[in-house]
Amino acid sequence: MRLSAPLCRKLKTHYAQAMRLDHKTNNFWQATRLRRVNNVDNVERALERGIAPVTLEEASKLSSHLPRIPDEMLAVDPDERAPTQPSFKGAETDHPLYKDRPAHLFGEGSSWPRGDQLDFAKSMFNAVEIRSGLPDRITSAVPDSEVIGGQEDIVSNLVREAWMFDSTQKKLPKQIAVPNIGWHPVVDRMFRSMPYDVESAPSWGRKVRRDFGIPKIRQINNLLSGLLQHCDYLVSAGHPGLTSRHQIEGCAIKQFFEKDDNLVRFVLDFPFVVTDSAPLPPFASASEVEATREAPLPELFPMNAFAGIHPKHVYRHENNFPVADPAGHPAPHAVLGFGRERWQYPWWGHDYYASRSLAQSFMLALGQARLLYGDEEVAKMGELERPIAVQFVYTNGQRYFFSAFQLNTLDLNSGGSGVKNIFWQMEKPLDLFKTCDFVRGRPQLEGFDPQVFRVLQAMYMQSSEKVTTTDAVESETTAAR
Repeated sequence: MRLSAPLCRKLKTHYAQAMRLDHKTNNFWQATRLRRVNNVDNVERALERGIAPVTLEEASKLSSHLPRIPDEMLAVDPDERAPTQPSFKGAETDHPLYKDRPAHLFGEGSSWPRGDQLDFAKSMFNAVEIRSGLPDRITSAVPDSEVIGGQEDIVSNLVREAWMFDSTQKKLPKQIAVPNIGWHPVVDRMFRSMPYDVESAPSWGRKVRRDFGIPKIRQINNLLSGLLQHCDYLVSAGHPGLTSRHQIEGCAIKQFFEKDDNLVRFVLDFPFVVTDSAPLPPFASASEVEATREAPLPELFPMNAFAGIHPKHVYRHENNFPVADPAGHPAPHAVLGFGRERWQYPWWGHDYYASRSLAQSFMLALGQARLLYGDEEVAKMGELERPIAVQFVYTNGQRYFFSAFQLNTLDLNSGGSGVKNIFWQMEKPLDLFKTCDFVRGRPQLEGFDPQVFRVLQAMYMQSSEKVTTTDAVESETTAAR
């Protein structure tokens, strides 16, 4: 039998009926989303028949096998439909955490003016650079080759597992800088040449579909966790003292301090913090610290260090540090801290990495000082008798920026001629790899640089015992024999 044309045509969609159906469905869901218990007079009917009803409280007391209902649950109003606390809608002065003295807040989304972010950070923390590059004690500990056999293969496999072979698949954020496909919105609409190479630049105006894949934060956390575990394996044989370290994951540090008669509050996230029972020895000698008295701070006129840091009157004046007891475990001395780039902006470069590393290194050192000496002593303290040294790594998983910081003084007033804090940084960030993705359906890792892990390994092995990678090689050889 031959099919007729009416049977083969596409069915017509009645959009008006579909819209009415959606409204009906939504109204029905709104009306029935909260189940209401109707009174069907069960208690009255039981009393008419001579049956004494038993309440829920009495039933829990009579039956021993039933769990006891907490008193706080019985005190809850059954008509209350909002278990969460509603947002505060009154005036700011009526807020229970309102303070007359404002605190300048610097959080994860805060930033100093672009182009001079490191100078603003130096002015904020009274920090100077005495030389370019990392401290000599770190650079001398970087090995020229792999410490154990097959180390480069192990690290490259860690990169592949964290970046490509994770089974987690979630909807990724919108990609800002999409690859160029030969079409540029400005050139095609205005028909004029651009002052830069259009073919090599990303297509900023082109919209692409959001992909499914591994979230960026999960990739960074898995990769850092694997690299730290590999560092533990390297030093576990010959240096058992380093195996007592603790790795604190997923912590946030909040610190208040005074700067030019202003209260400043820094709230920053740390994906990993490595602590040790013994503090790191200072990177700079006493003569180098004394020479910082004559070192000038960056000139920011007509602006100051508070540019981009706005005052807030609603806050809780409490300092937060991942270690609470200086005599317990984990130990208060932060050997190594990690910072994570949360946003996917391609224009952030060396200046941004250096400023964030300096800020988070100061937070770690200030938290240690408060834990060791107390809040009251730190508030009155100026120059420290024993400086606090901190190492820091800022990364987005692919790019790594290594730095070191030494806290010499807590007197942060501008224009002082006293001792300054010291900051060391790498000349430029290092890329662990160039490409780690599926190319035409095949996993490819290109441009792998093992030098990045060697620098991380040298920083991890810094301790009060002055352990170097050469000692680790000898210990591995001895253990093998």
